[in-house]
Formats: sequence, structure tokens, C-alpha cells
Amino acid sequence: MKKKNKIITYRLKKFIYEGKTKNNKLNGTCILRDIKGNLIKGTFKDNKLNGKGFFSGSKELADTLKFNLPEFKLSTPREIIIIGKFKNDLIDGKNIQIFSSNGNYGLITYNNGKITSGWTAEEQGSFFTSVYSDKYNDYEIIENPEIKNELNYLYILDNENYFKKKGWFPSQLCENKEIFKKTILKWKKEREFF
Repeated sequence: MKKKNKIITYRLKKFIYEGKTKNNKLNGTCILRDIKGNLIKGTFKDNKLNGKGFFSGSKELADTLKFNLPEFKLSTPREIIIIGKFKNDLIDGKNIQIFSSNGNYGLITYNNGKITSGWTAEEQGSFFTSVYSDKYNDYEIIENPEIKNELNYLYILDNENYFKKKGWFPSQLCENKEIFKKTILKWKKEREFF
């Protein structure tokens, strides 16, 4: 007999879920998937994401779920990964990592879903912007070579670490994992600090 999928509505979207519910609400550690391959994992309380959380899916769904992503200035990615903490369905906390399918990256601090500080990297770590307030679109291009070098180091390191840990690679930037491995080595050779 075929196992029946458990379906739940989370933020007005239908998901197949693994985990516990109480009164038809997600409670405890749960995994949500939809038919398009979007994935949400984390700790829920009364149907709200609270605590450590993970999102992997389309930028369109991230926007629909009102995750308030930083604006990337040069190109918009198709897919996003968010790793960090959530509070009542809002991203909340320091050092929230955002990886994207086109190689963009963000290391952002949020307070109750509002961006308060951080930085974004685009164009394979050649274009950096600083996010310095909770106002959306309040960014400043980083020109200081020392700061750019430091951020580029973090950009490469975080991409490499996440790739080693999960096997993820930016699919809009690289065709496969082997090409991404070579791309990381190229980035390291081009940077003085490695």
C-alpha cells in the first residue's frame, strides 16, 4: 500500500511535511517540501518557524513568504538558500547566510525580519555592498581595498565550506560540482590573502 503524504498549509502555501503537529499546526522539528522542490527545515511552534531554520528554494517563494532578502544590485538569482535563525516566521539574528544560484552571497543581521546590517557580494566577489540600516535599499558600495579583501576572503571561505559540507554549488554560475571546485581554486589563486 502506498504511503499517503501528509499535507499542511504553511503561510497560505501547501507543503508535504514530515514532523509533528498539534491541533493541525506544526510543532517541533519539521521538514516542508512542495512539488517544485522548495524546502524548509527548522523548529516550529504553533505553525511558526522559531529557532534554527533553513530555506532552499525559489527567490519567488522566499519573497512570497516575506523573508525580506537583501537586494542584489547587479543580478537577481532564481534560487536562494537561507541559513540562520527565525522568530515567528521572520528571519532574526546575526550572521544569517544567504547563498544564491548565481553566486551572489549575503551575510546579514536581522532584527524581527528587518535588515539592520551586513554585506552582499556579487559578480564572484568583485562587487560588494554594505547594508547599514533597516531601510530596504539602504546600501553603500564598498570601495575600500582592505575591507573588500577581507569580505572576499569570507565570500570564498563560506562558499567553499558550504560546498564541502552539503555539495551545493551555484547552478546558474557553474554547470556542475567539478567546475565549481575549479572556480573556487581560481578565486583563491586570484586573491593575495590565500
